[in-house]
Amino acid sequence: MVLKSVVNQRILNEVIGAVCKPGEWAVLVVDHHSMRIISACCRMQDIMDKGVTLVEAIDKRRQPLRAFDAIYLLSPVEKSVEALIADFKDLGSPQYKAAHVFFIETLPENLFAKLAKSETAKVMKNMKEISIAFLPCEQLAFSLDSESALKTFFSPSRVQGRSHKLERMAEQIATLCVTLGEYPSIRHRSDNARTLELAEMVHTRLTAHKAEDMSLGKRPGQQKSQLIILDRGFDPISPLLHELTLQAMAYDLLGLKDDIFK
Repeated sequence: MVLKSVVNQRILNEVIGAVCKPGEWAVLVVDHHSMRIISACCRMQDIMDKGVTLVEAIDKRRQPLRAFDAIYLLSPVEKSVEALIADFKDLGSPQYKAAHVFFIETLPENLFAKLAKSETAKVMKNMKEISIAFLPCEQLAFSLDSESALKTFFSPSRVQGRSHKLERMAEQIATLCVTLGEYPSIRHRSDNARTLELAEMVHTRLTAHKAEDMSLGKRPGQQKSQLIILDRGFDPISPLLHELTLQAMAYDLLGLKDDIFK
């Protein structure tokens, strides 16, 4: 199963396609993380062909477009929810005609309550959690997009934030499995307490997703998959090796970032 293609189809069909009918147009509003996901797997032409006339960043100043509905694809974080609420703070002069809100993972209860009590709730036509909290880097590779993970897990000064980071990673891994339609058996290193803790958190979240969709992992002819959780101590050599590939050379010589050359 090609990961980028799966995420591409979910965004085009379950998000944009669920709102834009033939002949209808809407504005797509994103935050930093959801924009990285879209950039990794969708072409602008694909998005426009589905009925999106403009893509805007929620944290930037924007011109009101009250003739169009807005599709919000956001991370469930306070900054993005506050910006969404601000767009419809004054219903006499809203940012857009109406809001269709999609969160890339589960929205915390406190933010859901804040959104429900706001004026935005009056113009929201729908709200859905679509479970795409990871970054599809390659056709068969993904990233949790966490540059601070190494320090969090191994620095003595980061002990307090470790449990929260593990919970965040567990939810991201669970959304990956849901996106691929898998309900895997989970394996981990028996001599590492952190991989055990992460494995238990992933199992808890997958069980919750399974309760919402009993068909998860039960496609016709589908075999039970295996999710193997390892830490870098299992293979400390790989980061020290240099790949002799065209892609590695391009990153070395051209200064690419996210496969983009500027």
